[in-house]
Amino acid sequence: MLSKRINSIESVRFIAAFAVICIHYFNEKGNSLLIVNQISRFAVPFFFVVSGFFLAEKLKKEDKFIVYWKYFKKLLFLYLAWQLIYFINPPRGDIYIYGFAKAYSKKFHGVFGSSWEYFFQHADVIFRGFAQHLWFFASLAITTLYFFLFRLKRVYLMVAISAVLYVIGALTKAYMNSKIGIPVESMRIHMSGYWYGFPDKFNTNNLIFFSALPFSLGVMLSAKNIRVALMPAILILLVGYALHFTEVWYLGQIKLKQRVDYGFSTFLMGLGFFLVAKAKFKPLEFNWLANLGKYSLGIYAMHVLIANYLYELIFVHIKPYPTIFFCLTILVACTLVTFILSKIPVVKKLL
Repeated sequence: MLSKRINSIESVRFIAAFAVICIHYFNEKGNSLLIVNQISRFAVPFFFVVSGFFLAEKLKKEDKFIVYWKYFKKLLFLYLAWQLIYFINPPRGDIYIYGFAKAYSKKFHGVFGSSWEYFFQHADVIFRGFAQHLWFFASLAITTLYFFLFRLKRVYLMVAISAVLYVIGALTKAYMNSKIGIPVESMRIHMSGYWYGFPDKFNTNNLIFFSALPFSLGVMLSAKNIRVALMPAILILLVGYALHFTEVWYLGQIKLKQRVDYGFSTFLMGLGFFLVAKAKFKPLEFNWLANLGKYSLGIYAMHVLIANYLYELIFVHIKPYPTIFFCLTILVACTLVTFILSKIPVVKKLL
C-alpha cells in the first residue's frame, strides 16, 4: 500500500511482521515471554504510523475524497476476503465430531451468535471475526474514514482528539483494574429508557482508540514535512521503550493480571522505529531485507493460518521445541507462501 518505497522503512516492515508473530506465538514460560512479547509491541503502532504517513503523501498531491475512498475500499476488501478465507479454513476437529454442516454452523455462530441480542451485546466481535488479528484491517479502514473528517488542513486537531481516544483506550483496558482505570461500561448514557454507548466488555484495545494516534502522527509528519535527525529519533525510541516497560512493571507489580497490549507510551515505540527508519542517515537500510518488506502484508494476514498447520503437521511431534524456532519457521513459511501467491495475478490483490 506504499506509494513510494523507502528501503529502511521496508526493512522495518518485515521486522515488524516477525514481531507480530512473536506476540502471538512466543510462549516460553518465565521472564523471556514477557520481555519478547513486550519488545515486539512496537510493531502494530509502527504499521499505523507508516499507513498514515504514506496516505498523507498521496493526499498532498490530491486531497480528494476519491483517494480516501480507494484506500478504504482496499482495506475493506482485505478484511472481508481474509475473514472469508479463515471461515472457509476447515474446522477439522469439529467436522470429525459434528459433521461438515454442523461444524461450519458452530463456527459461524461462535462469532455472530444466534440472536440479534447477542450480536448487539458483543458488537465488537465483528471486528475480530474468524481471525482476531484481522482487526488491524478493520481498524485502519475506520481510521481512514475518521481521517477524512479532518483532512490534512486540520491535522493538529486530529492528533489532539486521537490522543484523548488513545488515553481512554488505555484507561479502559490496560489500566482498567487500577486506581485510575475506567470500566468501559461507564462510558454509556441512559436516555428514554435505553442505554447508549459501548456494550459490556467492549474491547478498546482495537479500532480508533489504538490506531488513531499513531496514524495521525504519521499524517502530521508528512503534512508538515517534519524531519527528525537520527539521534533524537533513537532517543524517542529508547524513551518509548523505557516508559512502556515501566508501565508493564507497574501493572505487574500491583497484580492486575491484565494483558498489556498497549499503555500510555506504547505508541512511542512504533513512532520511534519509524523516525529512525526515516532519518537521513538510515542504520536500518538493508536492500535484501527491504526486498522482503513487500511481503509483510501477506505475512501479517496469513501467519495464524500457517502457524496452525505447522503446529499440527510438524511441531506437535517435536516436544519440547524452541519457541523462537517455531516463530522463525512461521516467518519463513509465510514469506515463501506470500512470494509464491504474489506471482498469481488474481491472488496478488490479497497481498
